[in-house]
Amino acid sequence: MGDFISLSEQRLHLAVYLAHIRLSDGTRLAHWAKARYSCTLARKLLRHYLLHPQLTDELMTTAHQASEALRVRPEMDHCWDAAQAQATHVLPVALQVLNVLCAPKWSPQHKQWVSEQSYTAFLPEM
Repeated sequence: MGDFISLSEQRLHLAVYLAHIRLSDGTRLAHWAKARYSCTLARKLLRHYLLHPQLTDELMTTAHQASEALRVRPEMDHCWDAAQAQATHVLPVALQVLNVLCAPKWSPQHKQWVSEQSYTAFLPEM
C-alpha cells in the first residue's frame, strides 16, 4: 500500500522526474523506471482531477488530451525516444494541473488565504 502525499509533494516529484527524463538517454534501467512511474502517476492524477472545478476550460481540455495520450500510449518498451516524448508531453500538463490545485485559495469560513486544502491523492506503488 502506498502513502498519501500532498499535492505540493506530488508536484515536486513530477518536476524532478521530468528534469531527469529530459536529461537522460535511456541507457539505464532507472531512466525507464522513472519514465514509466511518472507517467503512471500523471495518469492517476489526471484521471482524478480532470473535472475539478478550479481548472479552466482550456486546461481541462489540455488535461483530457494528455490523459488520452496516456491511455492510447504507443508501445515504449524498446524506444526511448517515444517514452521520453510521451513523458515530456504529459508531465508538464500534470504539473499545470497541480499548480492550479496548489494555488492559495480564499477561505470565507476562516477569512484568510489557505495555501493547500485537504486534497490528497494516492501515490501508486512502484
